[in-house]
Order: sequence, then structure tokens, then C-alpha cells
Amino acid sequence: MALKISRVMPAISMLAALFVSNAAQATYPNGDAIADAGTYSPIVLGENITLNACGSTFAGYSICNLPSTNKFGIEWFILKKNEQYNYDEWLKQYTFHQGQVAPNLQMTLATGEGADVFITPGTYFIGLHLISYGDTIALPGGGYAQGGDSDWSWSGTFTVSEGGGSPVTPPSSVPEPMSALLLIPGLAFMARRSRRKTAPATV
Repeated sequence: MALKISRVMPAISMLAALFVSNAAQATYPNGDAIADAGTYSPIVLGENITLNACGSTFAGYSICNLPSTNKFGIEWFILKKNEQYNYDEWLKQYTFHQGQVAPNLQMTLATGEGADVFITPGTYFIGLHLISYGDTIALPGGGYAQGGDSDWSWSGTFTVSEGGGSPVTPPSSVPEPMSALLLIPGLAFMARRSRRKTAPATV
């Protein structure tokens, strides 16, 4: 019996060593999360604006190209510069986690009357908070990285202006031919009155 145990023990030791070795190989590098709120051109009220987080990266890969964003969260912030009092006015925050992230990495918002946030002309800017949960996250090509990092980014300012092109100048009032004919009797009457007033008095 002692002989059998002595033969089994080395085998158990080898399996334990193999298990520890595989566990050591299962550790993944930490993935850096780098947020990019995007760059936005001036727009006119009534046009749509698309918030774009695809410049953001995790472990060097665009967040829009990851196999899944279910282990991420994003927060969009909309701010407006108050030119009169020189401060940044917080207007709106949109928060998405797990399955909500992918559809809102490129989020389209209306502007103008009835819009949610871009209602009036002014100077705006956008913030993005990118969060990766503390878990292993699949990368393109079959690799993995460890989550748990987050980052903030702010876009440059951009203007939202009033809609419409040049104002329409009303046409000068030119009477139509039939309207002009209706004016003739009145003009003749005024001319006759004027002649009577200027005629010399008879003695």
C-alpha cells in the first residue's frame, strides 16, 4: 500500500504544478481606458448633432471595435458657456451601462424647438466619461485585458446658431395693371381740384 501511495504522490504534484502554471498564465495585462468626447463643427438650430465616442480606446483598441461593450459604462455631458457671467452651465447628463453602451457610442440628438438640450443658440461643449469594469475584457483578435480603468474627456467648444439663411426682403409694392386703372379716376379728381385752386379769380 505504501508503494502505491509513493507512486501516486509524484503524479499529484505534477498536476498541481501544471494547474498553478496555467493559473499564472491566465492573468491579463491591465487595459488603459482613454476617453475621447469627439470634435464638433458649428451647427444651425434644426440640424442633428451626433455625439461620437469611437475615438475612445481600451487597451489600444477603439471602443467601437471591441467584440462587446457589456463590461463598460459611458456618461455623456452637455454644457453651455454662459458668455454674460463667464461660467460653464451644466445642461444634461446621459448615463449608459452594459447593454446600453453600444447603441449610444454614436448618439444622435436633435436641436432647435422641441429638442431635449440644444434649444437656443450659443457656445457648447461635450464631455465623456468612459468606465471599464474590473473584469477581463475580450479584445479583437482573441486577446484579453483586465478592466477597472476609467477616463474623462472634453470636446472643444462649438457654436449653435439660429437657423434660416438670409432674411427675405419683402418686394417693393408695384401696383398690378388693373390696380393702376382703378387709381386713374382718383388722380384725375385730384388734378382738377388743384387746377381750380390755382385759377385766377374773375372780377
